[in-house]
Amino acid sequence: MKRHFIGLFLLNFIFSITFSQNLSISGLVINSETGAPIPWAHISTKNKAIGTVSNIEGGFQITIPFDSLLSELQLSISCMSFKDKSVMIPQKTDTSLKIFLYPGTILMEEAVIEPLNLRKMILAAVQKIPLNYFDKQSLITGFYRESLRFDNAKFIYLSEGVLEVIKSPYYEKANSGQVKLIKARKKQFPDSLDINKKIRFYAGPHIIHRRDFVLAGIEFINPKRMKNYDYEVENFYRINDRDIVRISFKPKNSQGAFQGTLTLDLNSLSFLSANYFLTETGLRRENLTNFNSYFVGKEFLINYMSVMGKLAIQNIYQKSYLATNETTNPLIYTNEFISTNIDTSKVASFAYSDLIQTGDFFIEEGNNLDSNFWGNYNILKEDSFIRKIQDKEANQISQSTNFSDSNENTYSGGLSLIRNLTLSIDIGAALVFLKDEQSTVEIDVNGQSLSTLSNRSSNPNFGLYSSFNLVLSPKFSAFVSATSTLSKLNVENVNLGFGYKHKFNLSSRPLEIVLGIEFSRNTSKILIGSIPGPLVVDNRRLSGEIDINAKKHWGTLQPSIKSALEINANLDLFLKFDYDVSLYQKNFLIFEEKNGNILSRKRSKINTSTSNYNFRVNGDITQEIPIKIYPYSVCLGFTFKFK
Repeated sequence: MKRHFIGLFLLNFIFSITFSQNLSISGLVINSETGAPIPWAHISTKNKAIGTVSNIEGGFQITIPFDSLLSELQLSISCMSFKDKSVMIPQKTDTSLKIFLYPGTILMEEAVIEPLNLRKMILAAVQKIPLNYFDKQSLITGFYRESLRFDNAKFIYLSEGVLEVIKSPYYEKANSGQVKLIKARKKQFPDSLDINKKIRFYAGPHIIHRRDFVLAGIEFINPKRMKNYDYEVENFYRINDRDIVRISFKPKNSQGAFQGTLTLDLNSLSFLSANYFLTETGLRRENLTNFNSYFVGKEFLINYMSVMGKLAIQNIYQKSYLATNETTNPLIYTNEFISTNIDTSKVASFAYSDLIQTGDFFIEEGNNLDSNFWGNYNILKEDSFIRKIQDKEANQISQSTNFSDSNENTYSGGLSLIRNLTLSIDIGAALVFLKDEQSTVEIDVNGQSLSTLSNRSSNPNFGLYSSFNLVLSPKFSAFVSATSTLSKLNVENVNLGFGYKHKFNLSSRPLEIVLGIEFSRNTSKILIGSIPGPLVVDNRRLSGEIDINAKKHWGTLQPSIKSALEINANLDLFLKFDYDVSLYQKNFLIFEEKNGNILSRKRSKINTSTSNYNFRVNGDITQEIPIKIYPYSVCLGFTFKFK
């Protein structure tokens, strides 16, 4: 009879949702003792493959696909400091639930652990990270939300998106990884457009990598940095037959950058959560790269959940207070991520063109704010205040959903104020092409032959190339560059120019082409040979052995073309070709004593165009130095981008 009843229940349940294909459930998670809403509770199907997190008001919404309903009959609800609970999945879609959770038992009389043993306990948990957390790559689907507002709760913008994230195995200490955008939208408030143009944040979606304190090995659990912190037990809990300890930590010297609490499962020795803020030292570090703004506060909340016998990120929340020259009171920037699905089978890297880079803004504009925009994706339910601002009549809706490129309109580092300038530095190898020939040089001064010398040049001539580039707008840049060769023919040039940029989105990586025009001041110097002194040149007496160098100054107008292939958000591989159009040139001979140190040596310079000077190369009188430099060069190297 019991089996017959269950069978009828299953048939009735399946047929009730067959035509809707998925089941949407919303609800509220409540503290059974106080009646207060419970934020950050995890609501998932029984096997934890699909889930969401309750918002700051305890509200949640979860969509369960039809194929999962065939194997799922219950929802699991869990939250730190509360006992787990399971409820039957309702038979009808658009059902609203009230779920009451009971607090765990606080065992204050057992909360005595010596500080030394407490440190050993944390170190033991660090050693067990590869065992307690995923030991292979995982693909996390999640929901991300960021906002910027005034301290009076008036919003400047609100952005949301569904992301896919590839997490590294937890035995690898890393704070970076791949993030891909699935869909997104943004609400921009018209009366705050000016502030949003001046104050913009990047790398927000990478919060799941940068703030995963277990994977990143943050300093309050780093064995080498723990000496900077004091630890003590705050509470003991017994929840679901497991012993949980909450540990408070604070700096013991000026090196500590964090203060807060850490929650540890004593049975498995695993980290379950952390809630902390930046100290004055931490804020000082964050503000090193900020110019017209500075953080006055930053706080973080990170929770982990059990999935398939391992721990993984449940949700991350960050709240920052930013003082700027644009506003009287600090602005409040929040960003948060919740995991809604986790898969560890056949995780493949994303195409480079699909990645959100650490130098990208999340999204510039969004185009759809209706309630059906997310479809079957699970999201973090809006709280009451956000629901109010979703009124379309109060919004200015734009037409694009792409995240912006890392090369446009960025400056400063981390989550900080953005100026409309970007600095990058090119470092590379240069090839200067020369005419390779054997030459015989005869030098006469005041009608007297001094020496007959031989010279052989090398071709090509290698050198070092460097350039400082300043992005003025998405299409134009200014730059100052310098090249210096390394062989006995020393060629140096300093260029000042402007470039026009155009970007091509290749299937694998972005390619940028820059057409430039430069004014170049060039100098070449080659040692012709040496003669014995003394010698009077240009009314200066030189003694000892004397080096004779031919030196040339010339100016050119230099068209150039540069291609740059993006390696990552901070690094490009570039190839640059220059062609010189000569504007002027001057030739000199440099006579230099070889005796003494560099500072005490005497040298004389004479212009080869003067009437009392003859300069013969292979028997022909000339004013040119005995080597020909072709009017083109090639540079290959890397571009380092700073924001």
